[in-house]
Parts: sequence; C-alpha cells; structure tokens
Amino acid sequence: MDCSIVGRKMERVAAYDLIVIGSMLWVGYVGSKLFQKAKLPAVSGFLIVGILLGPQVFNVLNPSILQRLSFVEPLALSVITFIIGEQLHLKRLAKLGTRSLFISVFEIVLTPLVVGYSIFLVTGQEVLAIFLGILSMTTAPATTVAVISETRSKGRMTDTISSSVALNNIICVALFSLVLPIAMWATLGKISLFAALISASKNILLSLIIGSVTSLVLVLLVPRLETTGELFVFILGHLTLAVAISLFVDASPILTTLVAGILAANLLADEVQNRRIFGSLKMISEPIYLLFFVLSGASLRFDMLLASGFVLLAYILARSAGKILGPFLGALASGFSVGDAKNMSLSFLSQSAVAIGLSLIVLEKYPILGQRINAVILGGVVFFELVGPYLMKHALEKSGEVRACAVDKDIGLEETEKKEIVKILVPIGSKLLSSRNAKTIGQFVRRIEGRVIALHVINARSPKGVISAKEISDRTVNTFSELMQQEGIDFEVRVESSGKIAETICRVARQEDVGLVIMGTSGRSKFLNRFFTGVSDRVTNLLDCPIVVLPGE
Repeated sequence: MDCSIVGRKMERVAAYDLIVIGSMLWVGYVGSKLFQKAKLPAVSGFLIVGILLGPQVFNVLNPSILQRLSFVEPLALSVITFIIGEQLHLKRLAKLGTRSLFISVFEIVLTPLVVGYSIFLVTGQEVLAIFLGILSMTTAPATTVAVISETRSKGRMTDTISSSVALNNIICVALFSLVLPIAMWATLGKISLFAALISASKNILLSLIIGSVTSLVLVLLVPRLETTGELFVFILGHLTLAVAISLFVDASPILTTLVAGILAANLLADEVQNRRIFGSLKMISEPIYLLFFVLSGASLRFDMLLASGFVLLAYILARSAGKILGPFLGALASGFSVGDAKNMSLSFLSQSAVAIGLSLIVLEKYPILGQRINAVILGGVVFFELVGPYLMKHALEKSGEVRACAVDKDIGLEETEKKEIVKILVPIGSKLLSSRNAKTIGQFVRRIEGRVIALHVINARSPKGVISAKEISDRTVNTFSELMQQEGIDFEVRVESSGKIAETICRVARQEDVGLVIMGTSGRSKFLNRFFTGVSDRVTNLLDCPIVVLPGE
C-alpha cells in the first residue's frame, strides 16, 4: 500500500481522536455546569454526557475509540488515588486517636457484610456478592473534600470524616487486589487456589515496592524543583512511569500510587513541599476527572442496567444501611455524643471514582460478570452522588463545624458574617503599593469587618544584603501605612527575613489562621505563569484559604 495513503489514514484517525477528546472536554464541562445550576453534582453530569456520547446513543465514543483511550482509566485513577494518600498522614491520625479507627472499622466491616449478604439473597451468586460488597466500602474522596471546602468546615468531626474516607478507600483497594486473583480461581477454575493466593500476594508486594520507590524519588527530588511548571511535569511523568511499570509486571497501579501518596505525605517533613506535590496534581485533577467519568458513562450498557434492576435496588438500600449504621455505631464507640454520631452517619454515602475504576478492572478481567457489576456501580454512583453530598452538607451544618458565610455577588468573595472577625493577611511589596489597590483592600476590609495583618518579607537572598533590604522594607511599610491611613484602615505589621518568600507567607497565614489573603502580582500572562512561577502563583497553590490577587502597578 502507498505510504502516503497510510499516512493520510493515520492523520484522519488522529484528527478524529482529537475531535473526540475536545468534544468530551467541552460537552462534559457544559453538562456539568448545567447540572450544577440545577443543584446536582458535576459527576452525574459527566456520566450522563458519557452515556449520550457512547455507543448506546450517539456512538461518538464508539468501541474503537474507547479502546484507544483505555490508557485514561489507569492514569486518572493513579492521580485520584495518589491524592487520597495525602489524607492518611500519621500525625493527623495520631492527633485523632482511636476515633477515626473505630469509625472506619465499624463502617468497613458492616457495609460489605450487609451489601454482600443482600446481593447473595437476591442473586445467589457468591462472586458477584463479594465484589459488590468490597466496592460498596469506598466513599468518594473528591466529593468529601469538595463539600468540606464549600462549607469551610473545621473541627473534630470534619477531621475524622476526612481520615476515615481515606482509610476505607485504602482498605478497599488492598482487599480488591487480594480478592481479584482468587475470584479467577473460583469462577474460571483456570488456576489452583494456591496459585491464586501466590498471584494475589505477588500483586500486592510488587505494588508496595513500586509505590515505595516512587515516593522515595519524589521526596528526594521535589525540593530541588523551583517552579510549578517543573514540578508538575516531573510528578505527572513520574506517576505515569509508575503506572506503566505496574501494568507491565502485573501489579496493581491503583495500589501502587496509593502507597506512593501515603508515603510521600508522611516522609516529607516540610509541609510546604508536601503541599507543592499534591497541589500540582490538583491543578489538573478536574479535566482528568471529567475524561474518566465521561468514558465510564460511555461504557455503560442499558440492557445490563435494566437487567440489574433488582440487584441495583438491593445494592442502594444495603449500602445506605451499612454506610449509615456503621459510622453511627463507630462514633458512639469512640466517644461521640448521640447527636454527633447521627451527623457522622450521614457523611459517608457519596461514591464515585475509585468504585468505578475498580469495576472497570473487573470488566476487563471478567467481561460477562464485569458488565453486571459495572452497571450496578454506575447506577449506584448516580444515586449516591445526588444524595450523598446533600446529606453530608446537612450533617456538617448540624454539627456546628461550618463557618458561617455568605457569598458576596459583587466581588465573588466568601465572607464570614459579622459574628466572626476575619484576619486578612496582606503581603506587601512594591507591586501592591498603589491607591487603586489600597481602595480595593479597604473595600474588602469594610465588607467583612476584618483585621489586617501586613506582612513584609525581607529577601535574605538579596545581593544587597539584609541591612540594605531592611531599609527598603522600612520604606515599603511606611508607604503602605500612608495608603491605609487614607482609607481609614488599622493594621498590624509583621516583618520576616527569609530566602523563601512564598513559603514564609504561607507559614504566617497558617500561624495566624487567616481567612483571606490579598496580594499583588507581576501582571504576567497566565501562559507565562505556567513556566515562570511568581510568589503569588506559589502561594495560591500552597494555601487552602481564599486568595485575592490584585494587578501589579
């Protein structure tokens, strides 16, 4: 065949794939926004867009395309599970004591037992009951974090929920990795039970080794990377290689990246570097989630969903019972009051990426059984993502751990009500010193009745030396003082000397527990900021509180 003809065909295939990926991103984004306007979770919008684009409806994502895009699933799950590992910090768990452990144990034991037994009563199929029981354990970490961020919740119950969600996902992934080869022995009979146990042990051991090496390399090299662009490229490439190696040696890529995330979170003593690692991945998590859920929706078969009607109903009822009763009993056993235990019991229902990803692995290994499991899990995810976030938000509000806030529609700021005085950190430098920026700062302060902490960081790395830098600092503080006096704003001043300006700003923000940071920027384009990271960019990536970036003068 003529090489030019082959080349043109390959170009058309590549063009079609790019059109499909672009359409997925665009239509998925629009669909999620429509769902959010209807007060529905974005995950459900992604899944429905996938169903519409998939073979069952418009066939844009035909089986051939789905096969070529199959690499998205392990890559997306690797990012998701790596980020989950951040929640399992040993210092945080030690601070919680046995509370998180009790709740996790009750939930992890009770939920799969209730679901597995219910599915077995309905179907009489042991393997189906075991897999759905294991997958029922997972609680959506991304949804949990989103609800906590939206409500700005802080407190004992909030910390317990975050750690318990991380624990149940970790145990689910490990248990799934152990059961998968044994299921092959039980259903297909192609291997002996001894061989199945050896395969499961090998799978877990290799995942632990690859994950440990991955985290060690990250811990050693990440502090040497200066810009966010360098960090992002390195971490994403590093995780991609870890996933590829795991697939090549028949280990579990999900367990590998989960182990890497846990170890990276615990081995990095510097909290700022810790946040840099996980923050860089969170920058791209949304498009990855979108592609993953759209492709998951496209894999759904209506005939299997309809055929699984009673099984799906049993799964939803049984999982709801286990996820409500387990945390309730665990909370009582760990010393929570009855009221707090009731609130805790409503916080674990959401389910999404991890359960879907594991069901897709079953689909790949056992196509017939996997289609049924995948249909039940996708149907369950749609239901629990509609109900779970609403109930969790309600529970956090009743617990009293939600910071009272209202949205200011004019400036888009989540501002705390007058009964709580907000600390506003203003890192001052030449970029912020203008009458226009001073007026903007004054508007924020008056709207939320906040207290301003002006921070100036003397750059200890300056070639002029600290003494000369101190003189510049005095002039900067004096100029800012004059501008604030014109606006009638009182403030306190902190001066720090450090070679790491962004890290110092973040440290002071956490020490003071500020509710808002207002700072200036260089005015570079967003494109250039991807490669040349400024102080404001790094602070935005490292801090969780609201940040307002004003244009530099």
